[in-house]
Amino acid sequence: MRWNSVKKTAPCAVLCQLAYNHAIMDLRAYKETLNSLKTPMQGVFVVVLCTVAFVVWLGVLVVITKLLMG
Repeated sequence: MRWNSVKKTAPCAVLCQLAYNHAIMDLRAYKETLNSLKTPMQGVFVVVLCTVAFVVWLGVLVVITKLLMG
């Protein structure tokens, strides 16, 4: 792998990891709410919530990175 491609893909990997970490933190913050639902759809709700949190945080981090890098 060439160094230029590594330099281009590394920020994406870092952004994905940060977005994943924030999504997990958001999911833990909603733990009490999720535990109180006790419905069959709870698993689906958890997956959807985690996915939405990941996408939102990834979008926020991409925008911040673009603003900082010009």
